[in-house]
Amino acid sequence: MGAFMKKSILFISQRFPYPLTDGGNIRTFKILQALSARYAVTLVASRCGDASVEASLKSVRDICVDAVCVPDVKSRRPSQLARVAARSLLRRIPLAVAFNHNPHIEREYRTRVASGSFQWIHLNHLDTAQYLEIGSGGARIALDSHNLLYKFYSKIASHGGNPLVKLASRVEGMRMKAYEFRVFRKVDRLLVCSGVEREALQGHGIGKGVLVVPNGVDCGYFHPPAHGYADNPPTVVFTGVMGYPPNSDAAAHFIRDVMPLLRPMVPGVRFLAVGKDPPESLLQLGREHADVTVTGSVPDVRTHVWGSSVFAVPIRMGAGTRLKILEAFAMGIP
Repeated sequence: MGAFMKKSILFISQRFPYPLTDGGNIRTFKILQALSARYAVTLVASRCGDASVEASLKSVRDICVDAVCVPDVKSRRPSQLARVAARSLLRRIPLAVAFNHNPHIEREYRTRVASGSFQWIHLNHLDTAQYLEIGSGGARIALDSHNLLYKFYSKIASHGGNPLVKLASRVEGMRMKAYEFRVFRKVDRLLVCSGVEREALQGHGIGKGVLVVPNGVDCGYFHPPAHGYADNPPTVVFTGVMGYPPNSDAAAHFIRDVMPLLRPMVPGVRFLAVGKDPPESLLQLGREHADVTVTGSVPDVRTHVWGSSVFAVPIRMGAGTRLKILEAFAMGIP
């Protein structure tokens, strides 16, 4: 069937699903790929800071009928943060959602919805739901939540740490919950990653149109090594984008609280924190311990897993499901 005969989908994403170096991008790309097999998909997204526009466009050019890459405008300049606060207050949306507002995406959304040529609008992540106030042009709305963000903030609020951060997280979590439930009740289809999330929503009276689309991994790519793991040195490995606070917190927690317990039990034990954008505080922890390595960005995380003996996921914060766990299962590491 030619693309001109397919129903049309407008796929809105805060960032391009490329490169495939984190769970969010992998899920987004795979869903985009699956939809493009049955629908004529137009993608509108902002580019990632670590990928060129051309590389991002090339990654989806073969599966989408059109792909628009707009600049990413997020900034932590005081003037920008003031605008975010004002938008959050005036629009009654959480600060995290307001922070991800992109006027370029809004302009593209407005122009394309006005054409009335789309049967569905697919919103990727909650932050894209703020464009719904423009309208849908008669299209039906699907939202892929990726995770329940109110749970994310509630975990931060319950986690030990700075009292002001805990208070701010508790307030943001309450606002996020109200906003999520308001949006979830508006859309025609809501995609969640697990039955646990669907049950949590059903407990709040949100059940209609909720579909579980579980995460998965490429088992041809994430496969066990030929030699197995039994003869590897005693090395614990943890992978993830270390610029993501739940991952960097997990790595720091393992270094500070778990390694002191392992050292007397397992002579020669080492810990690898593998992933891009580690904060300076995590790099410093790595420098302070000879048996800890914080790698930063690596060409292929598999080689670090294949050379280890145990995979750990010591995450204390965050929400949703963990692709890294599925990858570890696929690679057969304990």
